[in-house]
Amino acid sequence: MYDDPMMVRALAPFAELSPRHAAYLTFQLMMLLAFAMTLAFARPGKPRLAVLGLVAATLVGEAHHVIRAVATLQTNSGLFTSLPMPLFGVYLLTRVRAALRDPRRTLPQKDTSP
Repeated sequence: MYDDPMMVRALAPFAELSPRHAAYLTFQLMMLLAFAMTLAFARPGKPRLAVLGLVAATLVGEAHHVIRAVATLQTNSGLFTSLPMPLFGVYLLTRVRAALRDPRRTLPQKDTSP
C-alpha cells in the first residue's frame, strides 16, 4: 500500500508521527467512529439511514479497484475481494433512498416477536 497514491495521501497526516503514536491515534479515531456509528444506528429513522448510506457509499467506493484494473489493464491486490462490494453498496443505497422517500417503507428488520 505504500505505493498507492490514495493511501499515501490519506495517511500523510500520520507521516510525522512515530509508528506507535500513529497506530494509537488511528485506533482511537476508528474506535470513536465505531461508537458514533453504533449510537446513530441505534436511533430509528434518519440517523440509522445516514449510517447505512455512509456504509453503502463506502462499499460503492471499493469500485476503484475495478476502475484501476480497467484503466491499467492489470490486476491489483484488492480487485477480486472487492468485486461484490460495489454491487451490494448500490443495492443498499437504493433501499436507503426508498426509505427516505417513503418513511413507512423501512429496511427489513429481524422479527423479535414471541
